[in-house]
Amino acid sequence: MLCAIWLALLLPLSMIGASFWRLLLTEPSARLAGLLMGAPCTPTPEGFLLSAAPPVVHVTQACSGAGFFLLLLSLAGATLMPHLTRANLVRSARYLPVIYAAAVLANACRIVAGWHTGRLARAVLPVHYHAGIHLYTGAIVFFVFLVAFHALIQGEWKWKLTTPSGSN
Repeated sequence: MLCAIWLALLLPLSMIGASFWRLLLTEPSARLAGLLMGAPCTPTPEGFLLSAAPPVVHVTQACSGAGFFLLLLSLAGATLMPHLTRANLVRSARYLPVIYAAAVLANACRIVAGWHTGRLARAVLPVHYHAGIHLYTGAIVFFVFLVAFHALIQGEWKWKLTTPSGSN
């Protein structure tokens, strides 16, 4: 319930300027995906172009993963909220780079997985299945990262915030 409240409060942030999300999430995700694919990452007015092999991938604002980043922030906030004290708040802030890196890595993996499943779908499925394959590939990749992230914060972070030995 608390995670849903956090998400409802943070989700409007995904509507802020496209240039903000382009710089914060789209570009790092596209560059990492290009590195994973062995493709050059070329900036375009709409986003970034990855052209390793057909099909060419155009990473746009819709591919930024802003909603997933905000979901990770919501999940971390809701999980850690009951254990936060003034002292723990400062220690918890050090996890922001981990949340950001997880979001960028998940999004880059989603782009690469979408590229691979897109190639496979074009080879064996009728064209009307392609959009669905693209959508569900992203959902599966994000779900796997979300479960792994949840396991991490349930085990590691909560333990460090609630035990005296976690005060290093």
